[in-house]
Amino acid sequence: MMGAAALSAFLFLSLCVSGFAGGEQETARVSSLDALHSSANWHIEGKGARLLDWKNCVSIDLDLKEGETVGVVLKDKIQIPAWADNMSLTLGTGDSSGDSGLRFRLIVTDARGAEYGYKAISPAVSSRENYFFPSHQATWTPLRLTIPGLRRPLIGSGVDERNYTIEVLKPPASGPPAPQPPLTLQGMTFTNIHRPMKTKVYMADGVFNRVTPKTSRLHYLIKNHERFGEIDGLPWLSLGTFGPAHGESYRLVWTIRDRFEGRPFLSGEKTIQADSSDPARILNLSERIEFPIEEKGVYWITVRRLWNNRAGDAIPDRIDNWDFRLDVLGGKPAVARLPLTGPIPGMAVNIGADRKSFVFGENEPHRLTVAFSPDASIAAPGYRITATATGSGEIVKTWEAALSGEGAQDVTIDLAGLTVGAVRLRAELLSGDGVLDRAEQLIGLPAKAEVAQTKADPSADWHKFTEDKALIYVGMSKGPLKDP
Repeated sequence: MMGAAALSAFLFLSLCVSGFAGGEQETARVSSLDALHSSANWHIEGKGARLLDWKNCVSIDLDLKEGETVGVVLKDKIQIPAWADNMSLTLGTGDSSGDSGLRFRLIVTDARGAEYGYKAISPAVSSRENYFFPSHQATWTPLRLTIPGLRRPLIGSGVDERNYTIEVLKPPASGPPAPQPPLTLQGMTFTNIHRPMKTKVYMADGVFNRVTPKTSRLHYLIKNHERFGEIDGLPWLSLGTFGPAHGESYRLVWTIRDRFEGRPFLSGEKTIQADSSDPARILNLSERIEFPIEEKGVYWITVRRLWNNRAGDAIPDRIDNWDFRLDVLGGKPAVARLPLTGPIPGMAVNIGADRKSFVFGENEPHRLTVAFSPDASIAAPGYRITATATGSGEIVKTWEAALSGEGAQDVTIDLAGLTVGAVRLRAELLSGDGVLDRAEQLIGLPAKAEVAQTKADPSADWHKFTEDKALIYVGMSKGPLKDP
């Protein structure tokens, strides 16, 4: 859910942003749907559901048979603003059993009392039958749903037509079938379309809006999602972005760079604590890390997650690294940035801090420095560095030894003779058999000039990774980086 900083910076009830189209002034407007702040504003109609009392959201425990529908109805109905041509909300799920699809509908009535089911869309929602799977990986990340029928009310059956946006649930007594304003929000429905299923659902961050790329003060794409500052605040990723979270402590360390092969210019970290015995623990998945970027440009964000099953343990139970692309399409003017120098706070392993680019030149020495910064309390720390060919996933070289002395130490490795093209380096700080921290970095190794004259461009494998990728996933996958 949206952090306080983002709310105070971007979300206010009526925002006007100047722009012009056809000689008329355009405006961006948003209005918060406060009813989504508490389950006390709703009641259940039907069987197979009960409201939960979780903070700052509407939360529901669902236990539905195949084909069963339950209604979640507003106690005080809400008139949809006449200017609103969309609505967005966050929907998350957890503790799911049964591999079944769940269909969500927003229930709206018009001026004549006709009733309509407005479909919601999201990259994780089936475009034809408009359902999602609570037990699937896509919904570990809370979904950002939008309601396109407010702008384009295209009537359909819900099964036979892909591009419909609304269904007629109760037709009008007379007149055209399309809804006629004013429109009133009645509530929502959930329908189980497959086998029996149990799951918990929560909804929050509801916003009526009229925002376009032309009128928004901050328009960006991250992880294949289009977002606007007026609705979503600063660019962000949630804990659920990185998959399931069953531990008690997560430390998220991030860096941002403006060249895929370059050094970062900004870093930060956040620790999220979780109580594994709390039934509302799935709300942790919606906790955000925000990135203070408002200037136009293309950026690459690296996030390192250190996961502890027991808070306070010195050795993490799991360490993962991911890269994401951020495109700020509309915002403040671009600015020149200087790369960070020295250790990055929160990162005990830092690859190539002395380099401006991780693509080596043809005639420069292929040497690279890795900085290790073990805590003073760690006895006899060591390191392990592996180089993996991205095409085959084969480890082509390993360096491993104990660290001597105390404090930060640099280890220089020679990459000469390794596979030409893209090589993935993994550097780990060790304590006995445990891994204290881990960094990953793609390295571009060109052939020598005389070889390059007779062969195809040896860096082609490297360059293809940086072309028009909305998401680059590193994680623990093998083979070349690719969109999942």
